[in-house]
Amino acid sequence: MGTFAYKARMANGQEISGTVDAKTPGEAMMILKRRQLTPLKVSPAISLGKRNPSMRELAAFTGQLVSFASAGIDLPEAITATAMQFKPHFRDVLLEVARNVSAGMTLSAAMRKHPKVFGELLTGLVAAGEATGTFVPALQHATRYLKKQHSMTSKIKRALTYPVFSLIVAVVIAYGLMVFIVPQFAQMLTDVGGRLPLITTVLLALSSFMRSNSLWILLAAAALYYAFNRWRTGSGKPVWDRLLLKMPIVGPIVRLQILQQLTRLWPLLARSSANHDTALEKIAHSIANVHYQNALLEIARMIQRGHDLPDAFARHPTFFPVSLVAYIRAGSDSGRLADTLEEAADFVEEDLDARIESLQSVLEPIMMVVIGVIVMTIIMGVLLPFLQIAAQIK
Repeated sequence: MGTFAYKARMANGQEISGTVDAKTPGEAMMILKRRQLTPLKVSPAISLGKRNPSMRELAAFTGQLVSFASAGIDLPEAITATAMQFKPHFRDVLLEVARNVSAGMTLSAAMRKHPKVFGELLTGLVAAGEATGTFVPALQHATRYLKKQHSMTSKIKRALTYPVFSLIVAVVIAYGLMVFIVPQFAQMLTDVGGRLPLITTVLLALSSFMRSNSLWILLAAAALYYAFNRWRTGSGKPVWDRLLLKMPIVGPIVRLQILQQLTRLWPLLARSSANHDTALEKIAHSIANVHYQNALLEIARMIQRGHDLPDAFARHPTFFPVSLVAYIRAGSDSGRLADTLEEAADFVEEDLDARIESLQSVLEPIMMVVIGVIVMTIIMGVLLPFLQIAAQIK
């Protein structure tokens, strides 16, 4: 199976380009024709991986679908029109979804053929909307949720961008000084004679090692990064997820982000006539942290066994604070659980915003201090012998 780049013309005359997986160029052309496209050019392409759509792109898709559906536009035509604004992989998926819907398949069934693109939750919301006759409201709720999640994720990324960039700059500067600048002074420092300060001796030895083994250092760093990622997402995931929850400053943000996801998703699923245990199972599978995932799955099993909803949450105080349990109890007793959870989500988001601002205000000065310490250590290691000579001359 190979990847082929194509240029084709749609039924309305518009030209599009993208990629398609096939064994031969001929098979690729047949696939395009089945998609009701007229192939203009098909050639082998180098596949660099297929990036799944972001939450912003999914929100754009569902939002525009709401607009088209409200205007009475035929669903396959609406999906096809929406697909044109996206990058090749997502566009090709949407065109296939449009073709399946045109052939008589429901939208949720067509989306379910691409679980990595749409996810179980979005597909489930669409299916619930189709089953209850609330297709457009279900898409509207999904769009609001996706926009909220994208906004919150963007805030966290912005808070981390400057510190991470500063750390990278510090490492690059330190590496440049050690490999290119310090060796220029090495002979001069050796000619000074006498006993060099410890910091200078260590600096010269480290500089010599880095110059002689630069390639191996870079390869080792890449290998460690790869191994850490494999461990973090594989056998070490429970340990890493536990560490994230226990880290100062970072831990509360991780917890609040998970609670925000829970309190935003649960009302959507509750309004879609999903049972609480089913809703919590779906939410659990959408949460990245394995410990919260296990806690929600255990709560879902307790509900299936007949336990009271607030009491099931109260048995996991490590993961769900007393304030959230109080919201759940109030909503469960009043029969307004969805509304109460949305109120809880507002408070969680306010707290999360404050924590993110705190994270940014703490990390920025720390990074400045780290950069200053690294640079000043190198400078002092180079200048200290000369300062000692100047003091002896006086």
